[in-house]
Amino acid sequence: MTAWVPALPLLAALVVVTFGPGLLVLLAAGARSRLAALACAPALTFALMGTAGVVLNAVGLRWHLPTVTAWVLGWALLVAVGRWCVLALRGRRLTLRSWTRVPVDAAGVAEAGSAGGAPGEPTGQVPALAGPRWLPAASVLTTWLVMLAPVLPGSGPRVPIQSADSIYHYNQAWLIEHTGNASMLNGNAGMFGMDGTSSFYPMVWHEITTLVSLGWEGVVPATNTMILLVPLVYLVGLLYLVRVVLPEVRGAAWVALGACAFIPIFPMRLLMDTAVWPYALALAACPAVAAWAVAQVRRCRWLWSQRRWLRALTSVLAIVPAAAGLMLTHPATLVIVGWPLAALAWTGLVLASWRLLRSEDRHNRLVGAWLAALAVAVVLVVVALVMLPGPLQAHFGRRPLRTWTHAWKKVVSALVLFYGGGGWTMRATQVAMGLACLTGAATALYRRRHRGVVVAWVACLPLIVSAMAPVPVLSAMTGVFYNNPHRIKAMTAAPAILLVTLGLTAVAPVIVRVVRSRVAGLGLHRLVPWRLRGLLQRWRALLPVQARAALVLLLVGTLATAPALRHDVVGAFSPYIGHQRRVASAEELAMMTRLPLLLPDDAYVVGDPVAGTAMLPFMAGVQPVWMFAGQAESDEDGFYLRQHLNALHRDPHVCEVLRAHSIRYFYEDSSQFFNGVWLASLRPGLYYVDTSKGFRLLDVGGTARVWEITACDEAPR
Repeated sequence: MTAWVPALPLLAALVVVTFGPGLLVLLAAGARSRLAALACAPALTFALMGTAGVVLNAVGLRWHLPTVTAWVLGWALLVAVGRWCVLALRGRRLTLRSWTRVPVDAAGVAEAGSAGGAPGEPTGQVPALAGPRWLPAASVLTTWLVMLAPVLPGSGPRVPIQSADSIYHYNQAWLIEHTGNASMLNGNAGMFGMDGTSSFYPMVWHEITTLVSLGWEGVVPATNTMILLVPLVYLVGLLYLVRVVLPEVRGAAWVALGACAFIPIFPMRLLMDTAVWPYALALAACPAVAAWAVAQVRRCRWLWSQRRWLRALTSVLAIVPAAAGLMLTHPATLVIVGWPLAALAWTGLVLASWRLLRSEDRHNRLVGAWLAALAVAVVLVVVALVMLPGPLQAHFGRRPLRTWTHAWKKVVSALVLFYGGGGWTMRATQVAMGLACLTGAATALYRRRHRGVVVAWVACLPLIVSAMAPVPVLSAMTGVFYNNPHRIKAMTAAPAILLVTLGLTAVAPVIVRVVRSRVAGLGLHRLVPWRLRGLLQRWRALLPVQARAALVLLLVGTLATAPALRHDVVGAFSPYIGHQRRVASAEELAMMTRLPLLLPDDAYVVGDPVAGTAMLPFMAGVQPVWMFAGQAESDEDGFYLRQHLNALHRDPHVCEVLRAHSIRYFYEDSSQFFNGVWLASLRPGLYYVDTSKGFRLLDVGGTARVWEITACDEAPR
């Protein structure tokens, strides 16, 4: 655990880079709610970073701290000047003192607002945040630290996480450090072979890490530390979501934070077990943007009722940059946020149509018919977009074979957000969470309040099932998530937490009454030592009962799910022999750290990327032929080496390819079983190479060896 202490300055820098740019722009725009501004800041930061990568590369500027700082300050200045000019034209001149204050009229009356939680309005006193002023910050930090507690032992900032996905992200950050190109359009050129082929890939994760890594040696520490920051982004956004959606439920914010421990699939298990880090970062910012969207719609309706039509329209457009930031971080967020909100809007449309169709007024029935037709048209448009040929099939066209075998298990898996491992404690936690969700849904339907949360949660469940079983249209839609049900379960975590909060706060009064009556009847309160009674009284006076209950939930849930998370951590940082994620042994990693002393700076190394070669950039500062398991179809020379390098002594063309690309070093390793397949069957030419002649051994680490290729030194005849 102490290995993380030197990374604290790096963590602080990542907090500044992730929250700072967006917060600066929001303050320039006049955000008055500190909670809303802090929660929504990461999404705006993502928008700034994603666009900066494209623009800086287009104008020939390198991606590094000075150019990005200038970009952020330029946008903040543009927003501030634009706001000042617009308000000046209305006769209101802003000063630094009045920049974020609520305007007052001549009589000293403050401007009214929608009280919906929009960033442009003060947070206000709401029952959901009931407690001392310091409680929100203390609750978020406590939950964050408790979440991280099972992860810190046995891990470290300088230990690379092993998997195909993690290696890609390390290398993408290294490539940005190496080339200065952070554009999502072509910033990964060179990752897939020797012909420089590039493809679209969101770069926000890598852009943030490279701003604090300060050289290729810092890529692994910056990336590993960034993993610890993702839960903080999520928790702040979740707090804001509760403030917007459940404002009248007393102490709901604290209960929601405690309930996070009962849904471990996100963020911690998804981060540790799958290494889908850009997806996790985008998903962590989704609760805040969803809350922002709901709050802005409320503000728009209020402004419309005040006949301030222009401001009503512009208030809705305010969420566009944040939504763009999410999409630039990972395109799947279009579905993550859009699907539940669209389901909510569509359900409202259907209900409005139903009410109007039952009216006795002919005009109302006509409007209801038009609304019904619009609802049907929306469904047809979605079906067409998902199923018809076109560029979107790059996402929706991923359709692996699915069956309805063990159908009931798949349905229950969606309900409890099942994620394997952890034994009976994990299963008990998931069952308890599922029951609490159902209780919350029943509470919302019974009270006829917060039914939109039920709609958002229910909308996600068919998507989870569709990733495991064939469902028309919906199964194709899960291609955005690579047909991985766990990614969709992680997306369901936020609405599930809202329902758990509703369920727990509904049954808590009953439980408290029963417990108090039992304690009083049995006289158990007399068993408390008198010296502890004063401490307990101060504890009760300091924290609301909801916060105390949430702390118990947090600790119990964390202890119950810690074994599974610890298993994920071991698999990520020190996978055992035979583990499906294992790429390199400890001896092999130690050899990589020695290679900068043995190889020249411009060394070009050929070898299987999944057998350790792809780790050379961020471990040794050396570039391999392939920096990722994937390979571009256009890389003909690369494919030839992949199939025929072991024919070096009898195939002259192999040497021609090696000389043409200045490849002089070979990374040899034994074939291993990785992700369900033997590596030698995928890249046969890179195994069983005769190194008894024409090769000079440079170093050995475990089963891996690094050779200098001398067989091609003779000039071709």
